[in-house]
Amino acid sequence: MSIGVALQAALSGLQVNQSAIDVTAANIANANTEGYSRKVVSQEAIAVDGRTAGVSIAQIERQVAQFLLRDIRNEMSAVGAAEVTDAFYGRMQDMFGGPGDDRTIGERIAAFAADLESLAATPESFTIRSQLVNAAVDLAQQINETARDIQNLRADTDRDIAQTVVEIDRMLASIHELNVKIVQAKGLDHASGDLEDQRDLAVANLAEQLDITTFSRNSGEIVVMTGSGIPLVNHQAADVTYPPIGIVDASVVYPGGFSAISVNGTDITTGLRSGRLAALVDMRDNALPAFNAELDSLTARLRDEVNALHNQGTGWPPPNELTGTQSFSGGAGTAVAGTGTVRIAVTAADQSFAALPLDLDLSTTATLGDVVIAVNTALAGVATAALNADDQLVLTATNPDHGIAIGEGDSQIGGRGFAHHFGLNDLFLGAATGSASSSFAVRPTIAQQPGRLGAALLSDIASGSITVGQTGAVASGDNRNAQALAAKFDERLTFTAAGGLPTTAATLSDYGAEILSRNAAQAANASADLSFRNSVADGLKLKADSFSGVNVDEELANLIVFQNAYSAAARIVSTLQEMFRILERMAA
Repeated sequence: MSIGVALQAALSGLQVNQSAIDVTAANIANANTEGYSRKVVSQEAIAVDGRTAGVSIAQIERQVAQFLLRDIRNEMSAVGAAEVTDAFYGRMQDMFGGPGDDRTIGERIAAFAADLESLAATPESFTIRSQLVNAAVDLAQQINETARDIQNLRADTDRDIAQTVVEIDRMLASIHELNVKIVQAKGLDHASGDLEDQRDLAVANLAEQLDITTFSRNSGEIVVMTGSGIPLVNHQAADVTYPPIGIVDASVVYPGGFSAISVNGTDITTGLRSGRLAALVDMRDNALPAFNAELDSLTARLRDEVNALHNQGTGWPPPNELTGTQSFSGGAGTAVAGTGTVRIAVTAADQSFAALPLDLDLSTTATLGDVVIAVNTALAGVATAALNADDQLVLTATNPDHGIAIGEGDSQIGGRGFAHHFGLNDLFLGAATGSASSSFAVRPTIAQQPGRLGAALLSDIASGSITVGQTGAVASGDNRNAQALAAKFDERLTFTAAGGLPTTAATLSDYGAEILSRNAAQAANASADLSFRNSVADGLKLKADSFSGVNVDEELANLIVFQNAYSAAARIVSTLQEMFRILERMAA
């Protein structure tokens, strides 16, 4: 080997080992940098005429395991979804309470039932009546607040969806920009490892937001798609959009209320499988509406069961007027396909019969107009029946000191007693359609006048045995209807499947507790799932770090090797320079 070739070989050794030292220094400096992968200098011999003439850098390689990166991305999508689910169930627990909490709906129902028992024991007590009305108002407010909180949570998820989509759009632009830089670097035969690390980190962060799949092209570009195959980054970044809605209530659903999450105009809302975005959509469109459906089921049953019994009773003293809560768009022509007999009576100031009552045989009335005529005919001079502007039935005693009382008897119209059908003595109000829990309320006239609570029953004494002005119609100590109302809360009722609850037999308070128990169980499951997902992800990251991460001790050992090699190459250069000087002196 000539001195020139030897010098070239030594100089190449200097350059290669200097580069190796630079790479090692960068590895050590980035030992704790997130997403950084260890770089390794691959060397190859330079051959001239079949003889080794030095060394060169073949490439600077990233130490990464692509299969581990793929598994980590998949698991991070699951972690992102689990974090959202755990966070929202945690918020629901904080808002709605758990089993045993005295502020839950089940406990409020139990408190209302206890006050009904107190009323049954002392029906003439105004204090107990006021206490019962307050308990009813508290219960209604608790149900309303819970329904409102559910919709507020749905609104929060909708805003989070919009923010997540903005973040996804930004990530896609970043990945595309890195793609361009990597392709350019590879085209110029420049190192691109650090750019690829940045891109891998960006893709991993994207995977937390939604489920993705990726593949690489020979150019170094990476193609990113949703789990369902919709391109997100493919030569360019896709445009991901979602316009949030302003006000959310139980009627707002997807599709039809909420907009679509779109990628270049393609709806991906129902194709999301994992990640934060999928979990947010699931909470908004499934989990929270299921909770609301369970609450509506409880509320509607509570309203209907209590109203059915309360309409059988009468207040003490009976009110001067009873106005129905149900509107009939057909007005006086509305069909009344009834059976049985209902008693409508006018009571005097001393609670005796002010006139002979009307025992109305419903088989003789074909329409609502017929009912009005029958009342006005039989009770002429003491009471009137009419339809108000909302097509609701109104019964009014002519004398302001007199009252109206109804005994439903065996009357039935559409499966309900006469008063219940028209809502004449409803305790609880609520919309017939839509969310029952959102519109649930105590009837204002009863909230303002606790005496209207239907604790008593109208006397069913035969009409022929009644002496007007003497025979008692309603007694102050009558607790029969209060007892029936209290007993209803000990009865196991059958609730049809709603939300996530199957068909269930339970008391009203137990069903309320069951709703919260299910929510508590889901919260516990969400927390456990998040712990499990984090554990799996941490395990995968540990494996990846053991392969791709920087081991400082190993790098320091390599540094000594490269330093020694560099020193040896420098010694060779120095020796060859001395040989050149000797030759120059000999030539002189």
